[in-house]
Amino acid sequence: MDTPDLDRLTLLERAQLLHDATLRRHGEMLDRQADDMAAMKRLSDQQLALNDQLSAITARLGHEQGISAEIVTRLNRGQALHDVILEHLAQEQALHRDAMALHAERLARYDAILTRLDAESARHAERLARLDQILQAIRDMLERGNGH
Repeated sequence: MDTPDLDRLTLLERAQLLHDATLRRHGEMLDRQADDMAAMKRLSDQQLALNDQLSAITARLGHEQGISAEIVTRLNRGQALHDVILEHLAQEQALHRDAMALHAERLARYDAILTRLDAESARHAERLARLDQILQAIRDMLERGNGH
């Protein structure tokens, strides 16, 4: 629109121009406000959606934390059981070592007894051999008779 020469306009025309300009500015402001309100609505909707997602994530994390705590508790129980088993195995190993030492001691005694029995058996065999000689000598004497 052409800008009229303000000097030649009447007061009413000037007021009309000012009113028109004000209405245009108000219209532009209302348009910007409507755009801003629409943007605010979108942001508000996004914030609500994000809050819902955050709540879901928080709930899931709480659930997973509970599961993790349960797993840690089970692992601790498993570790305690493992420790008990290791202690039991250590005791069993100590008992086995003691039993093996006792067994080795008994084997040594049995070996000593067998060695003595072998020596005694050899002496016994020698005695039997001597007795056989004596017996044979007696038989020979009996067969020859008493006729010196």
